[in-house]
Amino acid sequence: MKMALLSIAAAMFFSTASCKADFIVGSVGFNVEIEPVSGLLEDSFHITDLSSKKGRTGFFNDVSFAPTTPWGNFDIADFSMVGQPITVSNAGFGAFNGTVISDVIQRLDPLVPTSRVVDRQLTFSGTWLPGTNPNFIGYTDPVIAEIKFTLTTTGGHPNAALNGSMVFAAHGQAVPEPGTLVFLTAAGVAVQLRRRLKRKSDAPTEESAVA
Repeated sequence: MKMALLSIAAAMFFSTASCKADFIVGSVGFNVEIEPVSGLLEDSFHITDLSSKKGRTGFFNDVSFAPTTPWGNFDIADFSMVGQPITVSNAGFGAFNGTVISDVIQRLDPLVPTSRVVDRQLTFSGTWLPGTNPNFIGYTDPVIAEIKFTLTTTGGHPNAALNGSMVFAAHGQAVPEPGTLVFLTAAGVAVQLRRRLKRKSDAPTEESAVA
């Protein structure tokens, strides 16, 4: 039984050595261009020419991460996009692969469909693999990340002008790896074995029970 515990401990050690516990935390805003430049928010749009703004926090607030750092393009489908996959990638910034988890349109009067639309807010949740930007040297594992994208219009008519803004955030949690799952399984088994051994050692023997 002791050998089993030693084997589990070794598995836990090597699995933790292959996992990265700490990771990037930060966010960055982006300037975007919208095609077409007008229309209803319920329509589909092509978002292009993303470039980072000065509004950077945490890991992205570094001199090597220039405000004009480009990223990729992506498409906004007809309302509602919930459940649809989305990919945004650029060699320098990296690749984001996620799913639309929220697509909400806000109106001045939500009970009147023809009332003026204020904005359309989308949230994409997924993973981000850092790219070749010098600021990302040493980071080779994907992390949990999200995108919040907002389309704003001046009115509900078909020729309303559109504006867009985007915020990208990388969270301080790495995507679980196979090694992490091995670690969690081994840890659970070790706890159960330890409890079983303790119960056996604490249990009264037949001689002590007779006495």
